[in-house]
Amino acid sequence: MNYDIHVGAILGLPGKVMAFFASLIAASLPITGFIIWWGKKKKNKNHSATKNLPQYH
Repeated sequence: MNYDIHVGAILGLPGKVMAFFASLIAASLPITGFIIWWGKKKKNKNHSATKNLPQYH
C-alpha cells in the first residue's frame, strides 16, 4: 500500500496528476518565499534612506 501511494498507482492517472501539481507547488514555495523576502529587503533599504528626511505635507 505504501508503494502504491508513493508511485501514485492508488488513484491512477488523476492521482499522478494531483501529485505532480502538489509537488510543483511545494517545490515553488522556497523560491517564491525568497523572492518576497528579497523584495521586502530592497524596499526597506530604499525606505530607510529617506526615513530621516523631513516630511513636508
